[in-house]
Amino acid sequence: MTGEVKRDLEALLVFYHTEEPVFLPVRPKQATDLAYMGGDASAAAFGTGIQDQSGKGVVWLGNWRPSETSKGSNWREAANLARILLMLIREGKLDGKEIWMATDNLVWALIANKGMSKRKGLSDIVREIKIECRKHEVFWHPFHVSGKRMIKMGFDGLSRGDFDSGVMLGVDIRTLVPLGTSAVNFEENQILEWLKSWMGEDFSPPLSVKDWYCKGHEAGIHLWAPPPAGALIALEELAQSKLKRPFEVTHVFVCPRLLFYEEWNRRLGNLNASTSWWNWRSECKKCLKPGLSWENGIFCANFGATRGGFSDCKGAWCGECFVPHRLDPCIVAEPIDFNGQPLTVPDDKNRFMSARNGDHTLTPFQCPLCQCRNIKRRNLIPNLMQDELFICQVTRATIDAFWSRTPSTLKNHLAEIRHQLRYQRALGYNNLPPLGPWPLGAHLGMAQAATLECRAMEKGQRGRQTVTHETSRKARTVHTNLWGVSPWSGLDVSFASRNQRFCASMCPVHKKFFEHFARGFRIRTGIMSRQDRAYSLELIHELLSRFEAEWERQQESGNIDIIWLSAVMFLLVSSFGGMRGYEVVWTDLAALLHDMNRCENEEDYSGIGWPLVGRFKMEGGGYGGHVIPIAGTTKSGVEFFKWAQQFCFCLVTSGRSSGWAFARKNGERAKASDYRDVIFSELECIQDEREDLIDPKIDVWEDFGIQRSGRRFFDTACRLRGVKKADIEAQCRWMKDRQARGVPVARDMVDCYTEYRLMKPALLRPSLAL
Repeated sequence: MTGEVKRDLEALLVFYHTEEPVFLPVRPKQATDLAYMGGDASAAAFGTGIQDQSGKGVVWLGNWRPSETSKGSNWREAANLARILLMLIREGKLDGKEIWMATDNLVWALIANKGMSKRKGLSDIVREIKIECRKHEVFWHPFHVSGKRMIKMGFDGLSRGDFDSGVMLGVDIRTLVPLGTSAVNFEENQILEWLKSWMGEDFSPPLSVKDWYCKGHEAGIHLWAPPPAGALIALEELAQSKLKRPFEVTHVFVCPRLLFYEEWNRRLGNLNASTSWWNWRSECKKCLKPGLSWENGIFCANFGATRGGFSDCKGAWCGECFVPHRLDPCIVAEPIDFNGQPLTVPDDKNRFMSARNGDHTLTPFQCPLCQCRNIKRRNLIPNLMQDELFICQVTRATIDAFWSRTPSTLKNHLAEIRHQLRYQRALGYNNLPPLGPWPLGAHLGMAQAATLECRAMEKGQRGRQTVTHETSRKARTVHTNLWGVSPWSGLDVSFASRNQRFCASMCPVHKKFFEHFARGFRIRTGIMSRQDRAYSLELIHELLSRFEAEWERQQESGNIDIIWLSAVMFLLVSSFGGMRGYEVVWTDLAALLHDMNRCENEEDYSGIGWPLVGRFKMEGGGYGGHVIPIAGTTKSGVEFFKWAQQFCFCLVTSGRSSGWAFARKNGERAKASDYRDVIFSELECIQDEREDLIDPKIDVWEDFGIQRSGRRFFDTACRLRGVKKADIEAQCRWMKDRQARGVPVARDMVDCYTEYRLMKPALLRPSLAL
């Protein structure tokens, strides 16, 4: 149990100390049992004053201890007022009285009304005051006033010893803080004239308190001018009137800005939520900073709106206050230099570590509470681990979506919004749409984004902290495929043109928010597609010289290892045929023996056609046949034909003349990984002996790849030796999408051999140059 929870429980034991329900008075017994209190504190001193109903007052002055001067201004403001208030309560001088405490520190005023704060010192002060107020039946009302009002009240100068203003001169504090006075009842007040100037013929006298309950509910235009102390009641009746006649009644509301944050701010915000989105103002939910707007904070799209049976969320944050959850590992890909040190610039310091002011104007934003209501149809449950994880992943997905746009894009976007609002004010109309609220249940793909974030946090292989982007993004593919076969996908509606066809889908991973999220997620995790290191021609020759020696040894012993020989042939075919490893193993042995016999009978050793049969990319998934021509002897002296002869001879000798050329002992088609140990073990030996061929710092088993190192050698070596791009593509033509008006071309191996023989001189040019 944390210390904070323990202190809260102790306070609850004080509040509920009896077995029977506690009867509490809701107001003082006498209307005259009230007092006004105020104070101000500087870094060095403090002053507090109190005035009763009769106008008599007392002040206290003092200096802070050295240990207290370094504490924050919020704490000093709270401690200044709390010490005097607690002293008077414990002495019994305020028993049964109503205390209105004014402060110009908004943070302290909000915390005092809310009753709690993440700052331990402030929470302890509020808790102690409330406990003492309960014991002595003191009705405590802290509220915020402006700094100018505090100066006129005379409390601002007390800490400096100034006794020549405000209550120090006997001024009634109620005239300086008129909680019971309407905005239109001040002396020398021009508000009524101002209202008449723009309301014109629609102007009518302000509603009386009796009219709030009758005339204010009738159709027409009504002027509401309640005193601050009655503003909440007036707004409740105004809301009822608006609910009854949303299109037949117009309300004008004026009120002094007193008790605004404490009582009627939220009620007023609810009334304006749907019609004045760009005029929203609120305080930050984390740091309580007031005055947030669309350009200096971020607002939940459902701010101020009640959806379903839920209350409004009032979700607003400073950009820097909307940060990842404590459970979030906050892994952000960074560029690194040759030595592995991060290369960051000042602008990248906070990338993906917080939101930015105005992000909600570029990316649809709903706070974690609203997303819980959308997805789970309930409110978040504090300290429930399942909901803590939900908040973590929703917050992370939201921040990823925000950072899908660069800071410069956001800055320019906000500047253009300001221009548009300025033009609209000049022209007298509004053409910017509200950014919310969204209907209950419209999570916009957040349910899928949160699970993708969970997948991205899984532990990776080969020492990686997490799985790669290529692995985690498969979660999106799963949803796309499942929604494609689901009746929820959109009733199988398609749109077709002459050459294209589009299918409509309601899959959440195609929503606008998810597109932003996917882009930001890709940037944060860093798509580092690690290419397999290419072999060099010199390295190929070194490998072959070692394989030659091993071949001679096996011939002398009369024990030929077919798996070892298959690995050598695999290396040659992938390197000089320009194929990936998983394509090499589709070799048709019967077709290979057929072309080998033809070449030997015609004594044509210039090249051999390497036959492949199987399902290849871009051919619709059907089976097809291809013949890849490879030079018998390359320009650098690689004797491919000789190795092919030895390979075919050994296979036939072992009793194999059909099926897969690269096969396991049980006859199944082999996999490229079956030959990895033979080839990479030799590479390790070469690395130990020839530093000029393989850098000793690299990891052979990690940097080279059995699937693509040979193919990358082929492409690189061909370009270095000036082979034309057309010749390379001609040899690799089988990778292209051979289609006739969308129908894959399927041909048997006889047709493939016919084409190969006609084009053999041209098709041999790439491998011949190596």
